[in-house]
Amino acid sequence: MTHSMSRMSSILELVPAFMVLAAASSGCGAKLEVLTGTGGTVAFGGASSGGATATLGGATTATGGNVATTGGAAKGGATAFGGAIAATGGSIAATGGAAIGGTTSSGAGTAAACTNVTPCGGNVVGTWTVASSCLKAGDRLDLRYVGVGCTTATVTGGSLDVNGTWTANPNGTYTDYTTTTGDVKFALAPECLNISGTQITCDRIGEPIGGVLGYESTSCTSTVGGGCTCAAIANQKGGLGTLSWDALTGGNYTTYGNDLTVSDGSVTEQYSYCVSGNQLTLTPRDTALTGSVTLNPAALPTCSTTNPCGGNVVGTWTVSSGSLSASGALDLSSLGFGCTSATITGGSLAVNGTWTANPDGAYTDNTKTTGNVKFTMAPECLNISGTQTTCAVESPVIGEVLGFASNTCTPAAGGGCTCAALIDQVGGMGALSSSASTSGNYATAGNRLTMSGTSTSTVYPYSVSGGTLTLTAPNTTDPIVLTK
Repeated sequence: MTHSMSRMSSILELVPAFMVLAAASSGCGAKLEVLTGTGGTVAFGGASSGGATATLGGATTATGGNVATTGGAAKGGATAFGGAIAATGGSIAATGGAAIGGTTSSGAGTAAACTNVTPCGGNVVGTWTVASSCLKAGDRLDLRYVGVGCTTATVTGGSLDVNGTWTANPNGTYTDYTTTTGDVKFALAPECLNISGTQITCDRIGEPIGGVLGYESTSCTSTVGGGCTCAAIANQKGGLGTLSWDALTGGNYTTYGNDLTVSDGSVTEQYSYCVSGNQLTLTPRDTALTGSVTLNPAALPTCSTTNPCGGNVVGTWTVSSGSLSASGALDLSSLGFGCTSATITGGSLAVNGTWTANPDGAYTDNTKTTGNVKFTMAPECLNISGTQTTCAVESPVIGEVLGFASNTCTPAAGGGCTCAALIDQVGGMGALSSSASTSGNYATAGNRLTMSGTSTSTVYPYSVSGGTLTLTAPNTTDPIVLTK
């Protein structure tokens, strides 16, 4: 997350996950909770009775009694056996149901990893519902903006879960109705227990850390030798998987290649993302979380010329349909005339060639626009910087500024002029200009594609659907259709 004045978000980096075993205890047996070791991790679902607790995962010896584990079916998970088990003075018996929906392996057992999205960009317009999420906490928390006596804390475990919906509108705005929950466990070194020169205790340091990093609650306890162990609970509205004290619930969004950026003007979040097969998958970019959130469409719009949807424009596109009817008004505001526009009365244009958008935001325009435009100017237009002039004088000025190959204006009955211009322009993708660009930078925001050249910037409403890019140039009523 980027703030206008300071960066106030947690930075989490990947750490192997810890599996928690929640087996209930009965009789005189001990409760079996956390199983970790050098070899693997085992999860049991039943009760233990009869003696000592055995920890599976490394080489473990249980002495002094019988240990029996009995449980039902294990659903949806994996059981890994990674270390040797020796029993002295008793026997070990295990009974239970079959493993359903999971796998059992022997050897070096590891917890399932969360993987980042393979970014591909795409059209995010629509309402999306979170289908699944897998976000693992990292090995460090960034405490630089907390004001304590250290800059990082060591993460010892944790994960986040995301639920809810996220909506991207065609006009570039969005709403975030997601909730991010989970927990993060971390350790603080002794030097962390200092806030602005004042020594503080573990039971008081959790609140300032949690407040800055976006946790709902944080509790810390003292450890032998100094320092603290802490447990934080996340329960955040908005932010879509990124914890923050000021999580975003709406604002504006842009897509740029494979990057999705959301902002409310003062806070910015970035994600790598991919829309594939009507599924949106994204990974938070501004934290070192590992993993991704997958969303399915709840309501996707029907894209058309009158309802452009935006999308990923990266690639080389060839004009397949470029016959355009000229319409609207010609902008004369930069000419110094006594009017700011002229009325188009007819004409047609033809666009041909190719257009390439690179992932880095650069583009090349190898299109050519030809045709003619007819327009009229009101009597007040015949004035340049306070001096009365004629249609013949203004004719070449208009042609040069607007990029016409030629332009002829004649007096009209009742004053003013009628004009006819010929078009033969390289670059500019159907947008008439004396400085039409053949290369530059592009950006997309909602359903608007902006091409910025050396001295001009043109905005096109656009949609990408499959292998077709459709956009509308200024002063035209028909779309330009390009295919990959």
